[in-house]
Amino acid sequence: MREKRFCATAAALLLGLALLPLLQPAIGQKACPEGCSKFGTCNLELGRCDCPWNYTGDACQTHNPAGFCVKRLGVDNPINTCKDGDPTLCVNACNGRGDCKGGFCHCKEGRDIHKVDRPPLQLAFMERILSGGHRTHNPEEADFFYIPGSSRDLKKAFLLQPLLAYISTTWPFWNATGGARHIMPAEGDVGTCELPLKVRLFTANVTWLQFWGMYDFHPHWTQIFHNRIPCMVPGRDIVVPFMAMSSHDRFVIETPLHPRNQKRNRTNTFFFAGGVCGSGNKRALPPHCTYYKQVRYSGGVRQAVYLHFHNRTGWRVVPGTDDYARDYASSRFCLAAAGGGWGKRGIVAAMYGCIPVAATDMLYEAFEPEMDWGRFGVRITQAEIPQLADKLEAYSEAEVARMQERTACAAQHLHWSTNLGGIMGET
Repeated sequence: MREKRFCATAAALLLGLALLPLLQPAIGQKACPEGCSKFGTCNLELGRCDCPWNYTGDACQTHNPAGFCVKRLGVDNPINTCKDGDPTLCVNACNGRGDCKGGFCHCKEGRDIHKVDRPPLQLAFMERILSGGHRTHNPEEADFFYIPGSSRDLKKAFLLQPLLAYISTTWPFWNATGGARHIMPAEGDVGTCELPLKVRLFTANVTWLQFWGMYDFHPHWTQIFHNRIPCMVPGRDIVVPFMAMSSHDRFVIETPLHPRNQKRNRTNTFFFAGGVCGSGNKRALPPHCTYYKQVRYSGGVRQAVYLHFHNRTGWRVVPGTDDYARDYASSRFCLAAAGGGWGKRGIVAAMYGCIPVAATDMLYEAFEPEMDWGRFGVRITQAEIPQLADKLEAYSEAEVARMQERTACAAQHLHWSTNLGGIMGET
C-alpha cells in the first residue's frame, strides 16, 4: 500500500491497511519543536506539533482567540456565534491543503474531497492511524486489519454487504480468522443495532468501534434489537468517545481543566440541560410525555431526572440553556444521559471537570467495561433515580475532591488529543 497524503479519502485506502503490534514503540520517533506540549500535541512519528483550535505555528505558540466562540445565542435560536472557515478552528490549520468547516478539513479543489459537518468515526480513526506509527505493509505481521467503511445510515449499512463479500472472497485473512482481528466502525445512533441482520451475523467476530454501548436488552429500546442480539459485545467491541468538536461543542476548548483557563465556583450540585421528552412535541415535559416515542426516549432517564429534581434547590435541571460552558463549569455533578441513541453529555461533562452521573441500565459509557466510570463518576440504576439526591448530597467535601481529581484524569482519555490537539494540558 503506498502512502497517501492527509487529504486522501478513506475509500482509497480500503482493504490495504494493517496495524503493527500495538505494544511495539513507534517507528522513527522524532523530537517536536521546543514548547510544543504547552498547547499542542507532539506527533513523534513526524516530529510535528499538532495544534488545537485557535493555535498555529511550529510549536502552536500563536493564539487567535477571535476565531473561536464559547456559546450559542439563546435556547430557541441555536445560532453559533463563531464563523466556520477560519483555518485555526481545525487541527494544524488543515496543513494549508483544505478549508475548515465544522471543525474538520475539507480538501481544496484538485484534491480528494469528503464533505462532512463533523468527522465520521472511520475518518477520524484513519487520520490517527496514518500518523501513529503502527502500520505495516506486510499483513502477515499485523495484529489487526482496519476496514474504514461507513455505516451511518441504512443505505450505507446495506452497502457493507457487497464490501464484506469482496473482502472475504478476495483476501485470505478474513476467512482465516472468521472475521476476527478485523476492526470496523459503527457510527449510528445505536451502533451495530442499526445494521441489517445479515451484516450482523456475518460480522459476529468483528471488533466494532461504536459510540453506543448497550450490552443487553433494554425494554425502552425494544425496536432496535434483532432477536435480542446485543448492540455491543463486551470483550469484543469498543465503546469509543465521541469527538467533541462540532459547532455545538467547541466550548470544550475553554475547559477549566486547563491550568490557564478560567475557573468557576461549582455552586450547583447537579446539572442537566437538553431535550427531556425527545420526539413528538419537544415542549412537552413530564408528566405529560405520553407519546410512545417520548416515553422511550433516553430509556426514560431524562424524564425521571426532570420529574424528581427540576425544582430542587441547587439542582439545575432544565430543558435548555443559553450557556452550557457556564453550567458545566459551575456544577459538581452532571447527568450522562442517552438520547434517542448514544449521548455525549457524559463526555463533555468529564472534559469540563463535572463528575458524570451514569444512570441508564445495560448501557456502557466510553471505554467501559475496561475503564470503570464508577471509579471517577457515579453509576446508579434507573430504579435508584428517585434517591439520587440523597446519594449525591451525602458525599463529603473530601470525597467530592477525590472524584473531581479522578474525573480530570479520565477526561484526558476521552478527548481525541492526537487528532485535535491537547486542551487540558495533556501531552
